[in-house]
Amino acid sequence: ELHDLVKAMPQFRPDLVTIARAPDGTPAAYCIGWLDPVCATLEIEPLGTHRDYRRLGLARAVVGEVARRAFANGARSVLVWSDERTNPAAYALYTSSGMTPRRRILTLRKPLGRPSTSASRSLP
Repeated sequence: ELHDLVKAMPQFRPDLVTIARAPDGTPAAYCIGWLDPVCATLEIEPLGTHRDYRRLGLARAVVGEVARRAFANGARSVLVWSDERTNPAAYALYTSSGMTPRRRILTLRKPLGRPSTSASRSLP
């Protein structure tokens, strides 16, 4: 199971996993934090909220709790990979939580296929 693989990772820390449960015990939102003690940075990945419990502040609550726990363990900054173009809701959550964008990553792509005729010619 995927969760077992995540738990087996060397930097996994159960104390940096936060889960918000609905009154019936159903997991409603969760966040896993990864602490890099050398850089004193918390990376948040993944963060999720069940569709039935969105817009209730649960994502903000689990992010805040994992950040609080990481700070207590030496973290001084938070790192999140987010793109406002592909996931505007997540981007809005992070920026409204006080995180500010520091860089933009561009994806460069080139389709691969058969070499063009000119590239496959034999040299004399």
